[in-house]
Amino acid sequence: MKDFIFSNVKDQLLNHLNDKASERKTRPVKALELNNGVTLSVQASTTHYCYPKINYGTWHSVEACLLEGTVSQELLKYQEEEGDFPVMGYVPIDLIVAEIIVSGGIKDKDEEDTLIYGSGGHWSEKDSIDWTKKDFEDERKFYEEEEKHNENN
Repeated sequence: MKDFIFSNVKDQLLNHLNDKASERKTRPVKALELNNGVTLSVQASTTHYCYPKINYGTWHSVEACLLEGTVSQELLKYQEEEGDFPVMGYVPIDLIVAEIIVSGGIKDKDEEDTLIYGSGGHWSEKDSIDWTKKDFEDERKFYEEEEKHNENN
C-alpha cells in the first residue's frame, strides 16, 4: 500500500508541475497548500534549480521555496541561503513527495473534503473504499519515523 500511495502522490506532483506547461510555456506553477498549514512552491524548468533542466517531463530533483509553515529538517538541508522564504535547490522529488504525505496531503480549495493526492486526481478520503483515516495516519507515522531514523544516522 505504501508504494501505491507514494507512486500516486509522485504522479500528482509531476502532473502539477507539467500542468498546461506545453500550452503556456511560462512559469511558475501555483504553490502547493498542504493540510498542515505549509505553503510550498515547487518548481521545475530550464530556469530552476532542478534536474534535468527541462520545461516539461519528469524531474529527479526540483526547486522548492517555503512560503509558509515548517517543513522537515531533511528538506531544509537543501536550503540555498537564509531568509524569509528559504529556497531549496535540487531537492530529490521523492523527498517532496514524502513531505506532502507527512503533511496530510494537498488542500483543495474547491472542495470541502481533504484531498490526499492533490487537486489533479480528486481522490479524497471519503471517496475511498480501501483507504481509511487510520491507514492514512499509519502512512504519516511511517514517514515521520523514517525521517527520524535518517536524522539519527
